[in-house]
Amino acid sequence: MSKLKRHAAPKFWPIERKTKKYSVSPSPGPHSKEKCTPLGVILRDVMKVADNMKEAREILLSGFVKVNGVKRSRQNFPVGLMDILSVGGQEYRMLVSKNGLYLQKIEGKETGVRLCRVEDKHWIGGKLQLNLHDGTNMISSVKCSTGDVLVIGLPEMNVKEVLKLEKNSVVLVTAGNNSGDVGKIKEIIVTRSAKPNQAVVALGNRSVSLPRDFVFVVGKEKPVINVGV
Repeated sequence: MSKLKRHAAPKFWPIERKTKKYSVSPSPGPHSKEKCTPLGVILRDVMKVADNMKEAREILLSGFVKVNGVKRSRQNFPVGLMDILSVGGQEYRMLVSKNGLYLQKIEGKETGVRLCRVEDKHWIGGKLQLNLHDGTNMISSVKCSTGDVLVIGLPEMNVKEVLKLEKNSVVLVTAGNNSGDVGKIKEIIVTRSAKPNQAVVALGNRSVSLPRDFVFVVGKEKPVINVGV
């Protein structure tokens, strides 16, 4: 298992920086190192259900931990934005605030709903494959565009709704100084240059122009899930 120097870990990880040299390094896969928290750190430092990494591994090997409905046993498995974490029957969704990623407890119907942003699309053997923000792919005939968000039902993994990236859609800002804020799209600006496409978002009494990749659609008139605001 690869290691990560603690001083180089994302600032939102609640780990001690000076007592030890290394921490768990997230494994390559669904999320980048800067936009996730490994399961070992979540169990030991965030939820504090384990006193050390050995105990965290024992909990994982017991089968009590699931990510998006799938049992995970590796302490370096990454949990990122909109992932659903289940620990001993308690459900949490990974959300974002100005301080970085955090877990919010969920219950009821929310435990069976995931939001996944469409990052890319490809035709494979005459079928359309959707590549989602969490690294997963799915074959679907649903009509959507890059940047749209799919409301996916668990555990069936069926698309229940498509949240379009368009004017008046409700979005969660996922990066930058406005991270964690929720607002409505006023305009999508498509650039014909190396500059990224922009989304003009109304945040309270002000409007800000953000790279389109900084916004994550969470609803039409209002958020379809609790986004922590």
